[in-house]
Amino acid sequence: SYRDAVYVLTGDRYISCIDRKSGQVRWKKMLRGMTGECSPLVAKDKVLVCTKDGHVSILSSKDGTERWHYETGEAIIASPAIIADRFGWSIMGGHGHCQLPEAQWPEVQAFIDRFLLGRDVSTADVRIAPK
Repeated sequence: SYRDAVYVLTGDRYISCIDRKSGQVRWKKMLRGMTGECSPLVAKDKVLVCTKDGHVSILSSKDGTERWHYETGEAIIASPAIIADRFGWSIMGGHGHCQLPEAQWPEVQAFIDRFLLGRDVSTADVRIAPK
């Protein structure tokens, strides 16, 4: 179960699933891009991984099988948001690390309004991963 595991980025291109009780590696997979500042996120049976060279992948928490992939074309330098079983990320270059530029506020607010508050807002730019 994903609840008794820890997911960590190791080396330059790997994610590992480690059993919390035994400390043994359950699985280790090479990612499509280079790991960076983003932490992997877990929601139900999925693990979301973003790489510093713009790859976003959703893996099975059970065995690391890639279930979905998207290449952003931009560097990702901050961890994505997670609300219940939904993931979100926003990309904009040319600003300091861990800084949310004012130009990004509307899309972040739309994500919060739609997926946290349940409001009816435009999600035209939302891509849905397979369930």
